[in-house]
Amino acid sequence: MSKIIINPEELKKKRAHSSLIILDLRSEEAYDRGHIKGAIHLEGKKHFTGQTTYLPDLTELGKTLGEKGINNTAKIVLYDEGNYRTSAKAYYVFYYLNHKELAILDGGIEGWENENNELTTEKSQFKKTNYVISPIESRAVSTEYIKEKLTDDSSVLIDSRSTERFLGKKEPKYKKAGHIPNAVNYVSKDVFTEDGKWRSPNELKEHFQNLKNQDEVIVSCGSGGSACLNLVGLKIAGIENVKMYSDGFSKWIDKGYKIEQEETNL
Repeated sequence: MSKIIINPEELKKKRAHSSLIILDLRSEEAYDRGHIKGAIHLEGKKHFTGQTTYLPDLTELGKTLGEKGINNTAKIVLYDEGNYRTSAKAYYVFYYLNHKELAILDGGIEGWENENNELTTEKSQFKKTNYVISPIESRAVSTEYIKEKLTDDSSVLIDSRSTERFLGKKEPKYKKAGHIPNAVNYVSKDVFTEDGKWRSPNELKEHFQNLKNQDEVIVSCGSGGSACLNLVGLKIAGIENVKMYSDGFSKWIDKGYKIEQEETNL
C-alpha cells in the first residue's frame, strides 16, 4: 500500500480487490457490537502495550498475530474509535517490527459510519500462519541515547506535548515543568485538520519542513502516547529515519536531568 492514510471509500475498493487484513483495535465489547465487515479484533491496550512497558511482549505478539492469520507481508489497515491514539500506537509497534504494508483508516470507525457504511457482528477468521519477530531496535531509543544526542546537530528531538507544557507554563502531570534541552515543539494535534482528519502529505511536508535535512528525528512526549501521532505524521510527510523516545519527559525528570523552559529553534 503506497498510502499511509486511506479513507473509507478507498478501504472499500481495496477490500474488494485485494487480500487485506483489517484490524479493529477497539475494546472487545465495541467490536462485538459492530465492526467493519472482514475486520478481526486485537485490542490496542492488551496487544500493543506491555503491562509495565511501552512495547508489548514481542514473542507473545508474534504468536497472536500468527494465530490471527497475519504474517510479515500482510497488508494491514488499522482503525480505532477515531482519535487515532490506539491506531498510531499499533502503527509504531508494527513500524518497530519493520512491517512494510501498513495503513490507518482516516476517521476510524466513526468516519466509516458517518459515510453510511454498514457494520456487522459477523466475526472473520483467517488461516493460521507465522509472524517472525525481527524488530529494528534502533527505532526505540533510551534516555542515555537522548542525553548523548543533545548537542548533535544531525539529530533532533521532538516534544509532542502542548506548547504551554513545553514552555513550562502549565504542567498537570509531572513534578517539574518545561522540556528536555534542545527539544523542539511540534504539538501532536497539529497533524490533524479542524474536523479531525489527517492532514495531507503536502500539508505535513510543509508542517515538518525544518526537519527534512536531519539525519534522524526522535519523537517524544510525556510518556510516549501522543508522540506516536507525530511519528505517523512524519512518515506521511516522507521523513524516513524516525525513532521513538517513549520514556519521554517523565523519565528524563525522574533521572534528575536538566530541563529548559525557553523555545528552541532549528
